[in-house]
Amino acid sequence: MDSALQPADFQLPELGLVCITVSDRVRFRAMTRKRLLQLSLPEQKQALRALYAQNLERLSGAISFCQSEAIRLYRLSSAVFPFSDEPTGEAVLAELATDLRQIGERAMTAGIRLVLHPDQFVVLNSDRPEVIANSIKILSAHARLFDWMGLPRSALAAMNIHGGKGDRVERLVQVIRDLPDGIRLRLTLENDEYTYGATDMLAICEAASVPMVFDAHHHLIHDRLESYEDGSVANLVAAARQTWPLPEWQLVHISNGREFLHDPRHSDYITQMPSAYHNVKWIEIEARQKENAIAHLRQTWLSSLAEAATTPLIATAIQPPQIRPSVMKLLVKSNRAIRCSKGLPHQPEEANCESINTRQRLQSQLSNQISSIRIALYSHDTMGLGHKRRNLLIAQTLVRVLPQASILLISGMEEGHTVNLPANIDYLSLPVLRKEINGQYQPRRLDMPLQELIAIRSQVIQAAMKTFSPDLFLVDNVPRGAVRELNPTLDYLRAQGQTHCVLGLRDVLDEPRVVQREWLRARNEEAIAQYYDAVWVYGDPNVFDLVQEYRLSPEVAAKIRYAGYFDQRQRLQYLASTENILENLHLPPGKLALCLVGGGQDGANLAQMFAQATLPPDTNGVILTGPFMSLKQRQQLHERTAAHPRLRILDYLEESTQLLNHADCVVSMGGYNTTCELLSFGKRSLIAPRVTPRLEQWIRAKRLHELGWIDVLHPDCISPAAITKVGYVLKRYPRYSETFVVSEILAHEAAGLPMDIFALHPPLDGYFQDIIAFAEIPYSFTTHAKDIFHDSVIPAEHQRLGLQDHVQLLGPRPQGELIQQIRSAAVWGIMSVLLIPCLAVVAMEPFPPLGVRTQSDAKAGFLGSD
Repeated sequence: MDSALQPADFQLPELGLVCITVSDRVRFRAMTRKRLLQLSLPEQKQALRALYAQNLERLSGAISFCQSEAIRLYRLSSAVFPFSDEPTGEAVLAELATDLRQIGERAMTAGIRLVLHPDQFVVLNSDRPEVIANSIKILSAHARLFDWMGLPRSALAAMNIHGGKGDRVERLVQVIRDLPDGIRLRLTLENDEYTYGATDMLAICEAASVPMVFDAHHHLIHDRLESYEDGSVANLVAAARQTWPLPEWQLVHISNGREFLHDPRHSDYITQMPSAYHNVKWIEIEARQKENAIAHLRQTWLSSLAEAATTPLIATAIQPPQIRPSVMKLLVKSNRAIRCSKGLPHQPEEANCESINTRQRLQSQLSNQISSIRIALYSHDTMGLGHKRRNLLIAQTLVRVLPQASILLISGMEEGHTVNLPANIDYLSLPVLRKEINGQYQPRRLDMPLQELIAIRSQVIQAAMKTFSPDLFLVDNVPRGAVRELNPTLDYLRAQGQTHCVLGLRDVLDEPRVVQREWLRARNEEAIAQYYDAVWVYGDPNVFDLVQEYRLSPEVAAKIRYAGYFDQRQRLQYLASTENILENLHLPPGKLALCLVGGGQDGANLAQMFAQATLPPDTNGVILTGPFMSLKQRQQLHERTAAHPRLRILDYLEESTQLLNHADCVVSMGGYNTTCELLSFGKRSLIAPRVTPRLEQWIRAKRLHELGWIDVLHPDCISPAAITKVGYVLKRYPRYSETFVVSEILAHEAAGLPMDIFALHPPLDGYFQDIIAFAEIPYSFTTHAKDIFHDSVIPAEHQRLGLQDHVQLLGPRPQGELIQQIRSAAVWGIMSVLLIPCLAVVAMEPFPPLGVRTQSDAKAGFLGSD
């Protein structure tokens, strides 16, 4: 499947194997209780050791089978280690804890989700206390197994049960609430055919705060429905999803009746799949043919989903997440202030960034208390300049606060030595890594295997730490370092007990589901708990609450300190030279539009589009390429701009803030440091964030766009027109806001900005304002916009805004030439029409004389706005 043609969040469902295979590749040995009790205690232990050892090997084989068949969901048999709920079995299984941990790690590394369905003897709401006690004992054994395997204490490692006895809801909820964390945090409840239907179970799950596993076939039988397409199926799938800590963790079951629709016995294959399941990530396949049933579904149902997903999609309009009104008021009240720690993270109650007196008092206290301190800062630096510049700014600020401190910057960035450093800061440069577009690391320069290069880096870091013996070790972004190269160093420092270890994190790491998966695989929360005394987050929770977004554990959350966004204006005071860069560029008088592409390794497209854009007559353009843009790409830029009197190319500038300080507007990528620079200097900014291999820049840009701090453009929509040209789709003119748009058209026209106007109704139909007569810009009239606004490309969230009603009124499909003309204009207005997804939207910047605009009024070209 061509991933470029899929929606950004599209993923085919993962089909899960239940316990065993039809073939003999995944099978487990068993032993009856009667047979075990016939043996003496020593004989029982010996028999269980042999049984557990064989089933342990077979469990490892089950993981191997899932890997070979690309199955990422596996339900363990509840009887894989029988009698482990008894003292004898528990003691024997404990001997295998190390082996179990290795199997668990293998599964997590392979991205295989492990779940379990305890047997029918688990009844948590029985009338008999001894039954409840025995049920909890069984669940405790399963929880202990998952703990030994290193599986998370969350519903990601679900232990799924049914509701038990009927008419015992209150008892069930109370027992669940009192369960030990190892059970309760993993527990899920499933609707059944006879006792607790899906609607009943949903209410129980909501009351008990337990995720619901929806079973469509059970629902069909319980409610005597005639089809899996009954509307209640989709409604319950959606409602059950809301009970999960993360929606993407939702797990459902599917089976079909063997001989008739409501037959509770499972069929060999799944021939009827609810359409509501197409957007559920995890589906357990309860069919007698096991792996063959999964293969059949892949050939039929999944293939049809994949085919549907290859329909070309046009980039959707930006829809940032909503921010609570109270947060909006807070941010407006602060007048867009950048609440930063000046490079020295702290708890907000200890030092207010906006209070100079508090800041000076804190600095004085630190200077008096610490006569000499050693600080080491590590950054793996595999893509871009952000990690290096962030750590450098922290180091420079710490030296200013603590003049006698000695600071060692450990970096995989060969450009580090070019930066002007105070006398008591130095660099330790590591052999350089690079990150591929798929997120994998490779040596940047040396021709050698990755593991050998990591061994060199790891040994160099550990040797340096043993000799330097830092009081503070600040690790940037990756708890265990690149490819776990910090593990030996962290083990050493923790054993010595003399170093305060701190992890520094960006405000945004990636989309939550990716971070959850990667942190689980890397065991990052375990590393934070084991090695780190604190975690500094370089951001503001009112923009992105890292603890809530990533559902961090209470143990990790307790170590979080939000430092704020760093004030990049400080960097100007550390310049080695104060020469005027603009004078050296020999530009004619005028305004300055600046294009920043970070390190440059993936910024060539943005730079090319900027170079081709039509700048307003009084505006100069400067492109800063970055050190990692290829020589060929830089040469192409120089050739394109050679004859342009107002355009210059700079291959590299040690301190980009020298230019940024003079810019009137900026078009840039969306790295953390660049974004902080734009906010610090208060520049009008259009950000085209990177969306691969991580969505970090895109998420941050969307949040800041929603808060009104920046404009944002999806990189797929980058074009010269997207930077300089404005287009309007005019519907009718009966309202003030639309009159306002006409005033904007006149203002753009007066400024000489290229424009296209597309009217859905002719001016002669009576729906227009007299003021339109003053516009001299030619317009294209069409009632044929159905193809542009086709239902199939309207996301559900847009339909909820009522846009579909507008769509139905727009008429038949237009001519292809006109569609292309409309799409070539970068920005559109007016009203809800501008949110139609085929129209790539760039956020606006108001003309000062026209006052403040809202997104629902219009969109203006970026460089053309004054």
